[in-house]
Amino acid sequence: MSKIFFSISLLFYFLSTSLLFGAGENSKTIYRWTGKYGHEWSTGANWVDNVGVEHSNPPALYSSGTFGTKWNYAVVIIENTANTPMLSQDIKLTSLILKDGAKLEVSGSVNIEITHEFDYSDDSNYLNYPDWEKVENYGAILIGTSSSMIVQKYFDNYSSGSVTSNGGFIVNNIINNFGSVFVPPNGNVDFYNELNNKNTGVFDIESNAKVDVTGDLNNEGNFTINSDAAGTGSLISNSSITNTGIFNVERYINTIWNGDEADRWHLVSSPVDSEVSDVYLSHYLHSFDEASNSYSEITSKSHNLTPGEGFATLFTTNGSNPLVFNTTPNSVEIKIPITTVAGTPSENDSWNLLGNPFTSSIDLDEVWTTNSSLIEQYFYILENDVWKIYPTPDSGTQYRYIPQGQGFFVHSIVNDDFIFNVGQQSHENSTSFSKKSSQNNSTLGFTIIAKSGADIDKAYYVLNDEASDEFNRGLDAYKFLSWSNHPNIFFRVDNKNIAISNKPESKSAELGFLMYQNTSNIAISIDNLDGFDSVFLEDRKENIITDITSSSYEFDYNTDDTEDRFVLHFKKNSLGDVNIDKDNIEIYSFKNNIRINSPDMLDEATCNIYSLSGQLVEKHAFSNFISKTFTTNLSEGVYVIELITSGVITKKKILISRK
Repeated sequence: MSKIFFSISLLFYFLSTSLLFGAGENSKTIYRWTGKYGHEWSTGANWVDNVGVEHSNPPALYSSGTFGTKWNYAVVIIENTANTPMLSQDIKLTSLILKDGAKLEVSGSVNIEITHEFDYSDDSNYLNYPDWEKVENYGAILIGTSSSMIVQKYFDNYSSGSVTSNGGFIVNNIINNFGSVFVPPNGNVDFYNELNNKNTGVFDIESNAKVDVTGDLNNEGNFTINSDAAGTGSLISNSSITNTGIFNVERYINTIWNGDEADRWHLVSSPVDSEVSDVYLSHYLHSFDEASNSYSEITSKSHNLTPGEGFATLFTTNGSNPLVFNTTPNSVEIKIPITTVAGTPSENDSWNLLGNPFTSSIDLDEVWTTNSSLIEQYFYILENDVWKIYPTPDSGTQYRYIPQGQGFFVHSIVNDDFIFNVGQQSHENSTSFSKKSSQNNSTLGFTIIAKSGADIDKAYYVLNDEASDEFNRGLDAYKFLSWSNHPNIFFRVDNKNIAISNKPESKSAELGFLMYQNTSNIAISIDNLDGFDSVFLEDRKENIITDITSSSYEFDYNTDDTEDRFVLHFKKNSLGDVNIDKDNIEIYSFKNNIRINSPDMLDEATCNIYSLSGQLVEKHAFSNFISKTFTTNLSEGVYVIELITSGVITKKKILISRK
């Protein structure tokens, strides 16, 4: 009787298995992990079928990059055993189930893919097996740094399940998370459809980790984007975000304290919707008004932080870092009004303080493409009280990404809505808070550098045949002066301070310099020189001319110095020989000093001094100068100065006096 009962039970089991998993050539083979003979996945005897018979071969192990015939698909069930499975090469499975307490570690550059390769035209075949390409996780999955898990259809992570992805984790359809998903630093996750973080779900994006969600993101549980001194997690959502649970977006802001309050100012913005000023009030928060070109302090705790609007905040300590925004992240499209003055915008108006509204970086080249008809082409960013400029478009990759929570200025030319959209989002440069400067990417030109101690400022000169000698709107960039005692170097054009100056071929350029206290040992140097033979720096205060292509020029600064203390003079082969106009060369004396002034750089000059009787009494040789002053030991009287340069002879009478 017992044998008959066993046979009937076995028949019922096989019938139910056939109904559940299909029959015929497309039926799937069941593999249950026992780990009886160790950890190695490739040991066939570590796997049994549904009746406990050991397999001779492991499930779906392959090395050629191809998968077997369409009836050889494996449903893998991993039980909670002492020996957890270890993969030594890539695998493909039809579906994967991890039981409660079970573990699976994918590491060592091994990849696991939950997929199938049958003929999609056989729709009835596909519909017969709804659990194909699916993962059910009640245990723990760990994906190593160089490894990946790809799930073509569904991933259900149940309340006892956990996923830790140091490498690649891709789900091409819907992921439902009832358990925990942890993306460690530098981890990378891509969900190409919906992400549903259920009411028991915990989703954690650590600093420098990257998560992409193509479909809707629905959060009913606990979702956190972490930030610390090492960096900030990055979430790109390409569709809508709904939140009925807890959504925390952190933002760590580095604070530098050098005894200078200005070093702790930052331009910031809100990465979430419906946030209010209370999140910043312990650090002081200021809004900026374009019409008055001024900041005003926000003292209310309920001031709305409009997405896309920028603010200035003063961090007095690192103690309350990171900031925590706890409403729904912004997604899809954000519009923020910008304004300008009637008539032509100037350096003292039409400035709008905006900010990155997303939980990822934004690409300024893409931002410019969207808004190029609304603003001039430069973005102005504050870095430790030094203003940096990014010139768009296509100005390289190093400086074009604005991290989440970062504010910046634009110079508007119309009244309109500035647009941020999902196409501008990027994971690049999401690790730091704004701290890059732009380089001159022109083919011809140079960078002029001012250095005081460890503080550096730069200005950029661009040779541009389409530019004029005046201020070039749309080409030139204004200079934002630093608030504290950092060096400020800039070009002076039409009484404007210019950080990026576009000019046609010229012989000279006015150079401005400013600091807010008396300072010694400041150095001016040049870099990225292209298109010039030499650049000479003239210090009008000290009457010194230096070839700064050979060495830097050091000087002391006094707050009484004029901003236009310096002039740059250029020597460039394409200009040909300099034509000297002798009528424009000044030669005069004061007491026993003789002064020579030329409108152009003089490479070589010989100065002969004759008595009125025609006797040569002194001879001097000078090189690379515009102005030259020298002392003579001649007796009082009238003399003739003969200056010979570039084949041109200039003669003038002078009076030498000892009184």
